[in-house]
This record gives sequence, structure tokens and C-alpha cells, in this order.
Amino acid sequence: MSNHYLLIILRCLLVIGAVFVCYLLFKYIYIYIYPFLIASVLALLIIPLVNRLERTVKLPRTIATLLVMGVILTSLLSCLVLISTEVFHGTLYLADKIPTHFQTFISMLDSFISTKIIPFYEKVMSLFYSLNPNHQATLTNYIHSLNNYIADKGAMLVQSFFLKVPSLLTLLPNSITVTIFIILATFFITNDWKLIQNQALRIFPSLHHLTQELLGHLKTVILDYLKAQLILIFITSCLIYSGLLILKIEHALTISLFIAFVDLLPVVGTGFVLIPWILYLFFTGNYPLTIGLIVVYMVVVLVRQLLEPKILTASIGINPLAGLIILFISIQVFGGMGFLMTPFILIFFAVMKKSELHIRLLLFIKGET
Repeated sequence: MSNHYLLIILRCLLVIGAVFVCYLLFKYIYIYIYPFLIASVLALLIIPLVNRLERTVKLPRTIATLLVMGVILTSLLSCLVLISTEVFHGTLYLADKIPTHFQTFISMLDSFISTKIIPFYEKVMSLFYSLNPNHQATLTNYIHSLNNYIADKGAMLVQSFFLKVPSLLTLLPNSITVTIFIILATFFITNDWKLIQNQALRIFPSLHHLTQELLGHLKTVILDYLKAQLILIFITSCLIYSGLLILKIEHALTISLFIAFVDLLPVVGTGFVLIPWILYLFFTGNYPLTIGLIVVYMVVVLVRQLLEPKILTASIGINPLAGLIILFISIQVFGGMGFLMTPFILIFFAVMKKSELHIRLLLFIKGET
């Protein structure tokens, strides 16, 4: 084997080893550094605003950083207060109406049991007693085994839920602490960004240009991805709000905001709210409103399916088929967490595509750069 091919193999092994080491490092230390990773991303997003204030208004960088972060936090809190006020009134309305609907549902369920379940049970029991004693004993054993299995699994689920409640409660103060660290870290990174750049240039002079390029592409891709998601959620919310107004449903804004919040969650989507609502209306006999909500849901799903690939592709430059393949692989590798990991993997590949990092690695392996 010639030295040229030997060097190619060594460089390839070096790249694979570096990727594997980075993966192991991230896997075991991300739990300790994720607030600072989030702060770094937030800092990258607000640094251009701080730089512009510093240049145009001639403000000291510390004041400019505090001003930008203060305006952003104040805007978020103001929106939160307005939304909370509307949701508060909406939940009071729902709290007043839901018990009535629940009683109606219970009455409907009672009628269904009386007219359908009990006659069916009587027929089954008549067939059961018509069997010979051996068959009756075998069937009884199967039923007891099934009941025991369901009881054991149900007890385990209930026990697991109540055991997790204390740990869930402990997340609240931890979340507040993490939020404070994220805010403080965002301030320090933004305020000292030039110092961080200079130190990085002195320590890693050869990687400085590549790092700056990757950070620039990362910021662009994240902004584009967030913009695409917000556009999709805004369109979905407007469609649902318009549909609820046409159907003359009270507190349509509160319901639309709640569905928009649910739509932010990975995988869940608008069907998490609309499908149970449609089923309830159907079983309670409110067929006009059932048909109306079905039409609203179909329009939302159709518009979302038509627009999402185009908006995401136009925003981050990832082909919809490639995104679907990445989602499938993520689910196979990470299980349920794959749904949460997919956006980050898409962003990673979009940054690689924009920076042509894969081409540079290939050239490095071939020894051409």
C-alpha cells in the first residue's frame, strides 16, 4: 500500500475518532453545560442588536447589553401577562361550562351501558353458562389471569406516577435556577464577546476563521428555523381562530392560544386538542359543531402539510425527503427522544451544508487541504 493511501486512511480514522470523542464528551457533560449552550445561542442572536446600539448610539457595551436584554425580557413578560389574563378569563368560562358537559357525557355513558353493554353482557353470560364445566373453568382462569395482569400493570403505573410527582416538583426551583444562570450567562457572553473572540484567536488561531464562519451559519440557520416554525404556528392559529369565530364558539382566542401552545410541543400538534373535542361533540349529538370542527381541522392539516415542507426547505435549505429520513433514523436511534432531537440534527446538517464542512473534511482526508 502506498504512503498516499495510508495517509488517507489515517486522516479518515482521525476524523472518525474526533467525531466519536466529541459525541462522548457531549453525551456525558451536556447535562452540566446545557444552560451555557442555550445562553451561547441566545447571545449569538442578540449580539448584532447590541453591536448596532454600540456603534450608532455610542452606548457603552454593558449599557447596550442591559438595554437589549431588558427590552426583550420586558416584551416577553408583557406578552405573558396579556396572554395569562385572557387565558384566566377563558379558563373561568371553561371551568363553568365543562362540569355541565361532563355531566352530559356521564349521562350519555350511562345510557350506552344500559342499552348496549348490559344486554351484550347478558348474552355473553348465557353463552358462558351453556358451556361444559371444563370450558367454563378454563375461561374463568383466563379471565382471572387477565384481570391480575391488568391490575398489576395499573398498580405499577399508578405507583410510578406518584413516585415521579416529588421529582417533578423539585424541577420547579431547579428550572428557576437554570433560567437565572441562562440570563446571567447570556449577559456575560454578549458583554464580553469581543474579549472571548480575541482569546479564542490567540489560543486557536488556525481554527478562528472556521469557528466564526460556523457560528455565523449557526445563527442564520437557527433564526431561519425559528422564523419558519413561528410562521407555521401563526398560520395555524389564525386558521383555528377564524374557524372558531365562524362557528361562534366563545373565548375563541383563549382556545386558539392554547392550541398554538400545544402546537409548539414536538409531535403533539393541533389534533391533541381538536380530535378529543370532535369525538365528544359527536357522541353528545352536537353534529353541526362536529362537522364544523372537522372542517377546521382538515383545513389546518391540509394547509400545514402543504406549507411546512416549502417553508422549512426555503428557510434552512433541507430537502423535505432528507428531513423525513433524518426523523426516521432519529426515532430508531433515540426512541421517543428522536422527535426532540430531529430539529437539532436538521440544524446541524443545515450548518454543514451552508459551510460546506463535509466537503472540507473530504478534502482533508484526501490530503488536498
